[in-house]
Amino acid sequence: MKSILPRGISLFLEESSMHGLRYLVQAKNPLAKLVWMACITLSVVSSAIIIYLNVVNWNNSPAVVTAVRPAQAKVGRLVLRALA
Repeated sequence: MKSILPRGISLFLEESSMHGLRYLVQAKNPLAKLVWMACITLSVVSSAIIIYLNVVNWNNSPAVVTAVRPAQAKVGRLVLRALA
């Protein structure tokens, strides 16, 4: 089956370490290619939305505050794996 993609792009997709890109070229079934394309598109869009929301949150409040209740984190009960 002849690919409609230029050879350079096809080679990049076949050899890429990004999971799923290889299946866009190697899959024989058009439905499988469509499913992989939908999964890859959904993951890229989801990642972009999460990054955007984090940037907006950081712009609104650049200081990151983490609160830990004392009852939850007693120093004597902490296990420091690097020191154990």
